[in-house]
Amino acid sequence: QVGLRATSSEALPLLSRLQRTLKFYAGVAPVLGQYLLRPWLHSLGLERKGGEELSREMDEWGSQRLQETLLDLQGFYVKTGQVLSTRVDLFSKPYTQKLRVLQDSLPPVP
Repeated sequence: QVGLRATSSEALPLLSRLQRTLKFYAGVAPVLGQYLLRPWLHSLGLERKGGEELSREMDEWGSQRLQETLLDLQGFYVKTGQVLSTRVDLFSKPYTQKLRVLQDSLPPVP
């Protein structure tokens, strides 16, 4: 059992990190899920929007949600968003534009 038991000073940061990770996935999972679910619903006739209209709506909502999640979590997550904002080869314009805010309008972290 040596090394398996966390002291109280170690447990709090571990719980805090776990909470932040869960908060990240709670914010990002719906964004990723919509790219699977909504086109499938469209193919079943349960989603009226399709094609470019659906893509624009998903990108706009997803980019806003991702930006809000990263801003809320701060630190490492904001840094990651800053890097992602430069990857116009990987992400659509709404994502890179929304994430660019993470570079421009945040105060420095002490």
